[in-house]
Amino acid sequence: MKLNEIKDAKYYEGEDKEIGIILFHAYTGSPNDMNLLARELNRNGYGVLCPKFEGHATKDVNDILDADITTLKQQALKAVEAMQGEYDRILVFGLSLGGIFATWLMTQPKLAIQGGGVFNSPVYTENPIDVEVHFTSYVKAIFKRFSSEDNYNQEIDGILTKHRDQMKQLEAFKSEFQGQLENIDQPFFIAQSGKDEMINEEDAEKLQNALVNAKVDFNWFPENTHVITVNRNRKDFEAALFDFITSFK
Repeated sequence: MKLNEIKDAKYYEGEDKEIGIILFHAYTGSPNDMNLLARELNRNGYGVLCPKFEGHATKDVNDILDADITTLKQQALKAVEAMQGEYDRILVFGLSLGGIFATWLMTQPKLAIQGGGVFNSPVYTENPIDVEVHFTSYVKAIFKRFSSEDNYNQEIDGILTKHRDQMKQLEAFKSEFQGQLENIDQPFFIAQSGKDEMINEEDAEKLQNALVNAKVDFNWFPENTHVITVNRNRKDFEAALFDFITSFK
């Protein structure tokens, strides 16, 4: 797999081939959510890849619901493979859903990923992920833009049934690798927002406690919300992340 074969990804080539960074976006998001961060990292000399998860950022909400966990795992693996073909060392990070996949990748010793982390990510939660209210708002917006209110009213029940099934699949995936978190011994960055609309700060602490063999860099941003990569108050977050990444030089 080569970088130019990764469909719909955004790639910013680095000045040198020392460190390549992968940024995975959130559920219902797109590489655009990582664009500001990716450009800033690239201006500092790093190569950055922002893949697009299957089914995301389309006109049909069913596309995202038809994207199964196996497909998303394969995409994450292909992103690592492509970057390892160009860069000496690879770091993987993700926002929310993207953080789940970034963490899973780091539990796989054979991939030899040097480090990474998560931004507001429900990797290790006390309760199953429940984003139905936020997902419903997303669906309404898509139907308003590309379809009609009548179609929304006719289809929403079926859409939410598929969404709930998808969340169950995601919980099963998390359960599969949570027992392997102790395998992570690379440096691990955690960013958690104090005004996160979806993730509890206690869950970020649970992840930190589960990383018993990793050197964890935990960062708390009290004024930020969930999509911290585009928040108005993101500068402190970016500075903390840059300090973490600089430590690999």
